[in-house]
Amino acid sequence: MRWHDGAEHRVRRQRIERFIQTLNIRRLGDRAMAVAAESSDRDAAPFHVPLRVMAEAVGVSAEDAGRAAALAGAVARGMGPGASGDPGEAVDAVPELLQLVRGDETLDAANRIGLLLQTCDAVADLVRSALTRPGTTPLGLDQARQLVVTALLDHPPVRVARRFRADGELVTVDIGGRPFGAGPHRCPGEELAIELTAGTVAGLRRARS
Repeated sequence: MRWHDGAEHRVRRQRIERFIQTLNIRRLGDRAMAVAAESSDRDAAPFHVPLRVMAEAVGVSAEDAGRAAALAGAVARGMGPGASGDPGEAVDAVPELLQLVRGDETLDAANRIGLLLQTCDAVADLVRSALTRPGTTPLGLDQARQLVVTALLDHPPVRVARRFRADGELVTVDIGGRPFGAGPHRCPGEELAIELTAGTVAGLRRARS
């Protein structure tokens, strides 16, 4: 969606926005907190917990959510501008991910996968940033949200956005001070991202206590 403009962009964005409106975002925060508190791998949890919960939110079964998260991670690392992973592994992951993330009239499979990919490194970096803030006592979700917003403003995980111009040239856009962008391409999942991050942070802080 972020690579398009005009009527095509508006249609795709509207579908994403309608889908996000159907989600019980507070319940997703509770789910992220529970999954994080039970995670056996604290180092990997900032990446895998939000992805797993997002996978469940877009319709992947609970038993397949972990696998979908791993596949989405492989795709995110191996595709797109500045990718640092294995492109071959990313390509191999796509067919299985499509099988797990099946679209319907509310949101097609490509957009569901797009939501998963947007829940990868940026959310994980924000979780880690929030966890470095002073304090070790357990947090409720309200406290965790405040911590996440502070971390987001002080150390935004995404400082530049990549866009293609009409002539096909790839350019970077400074979004400092606007961590979710602005204008017609502003991220529609701001509340969702903050809630997934807050739930993960709260769960990990509780597990540490």
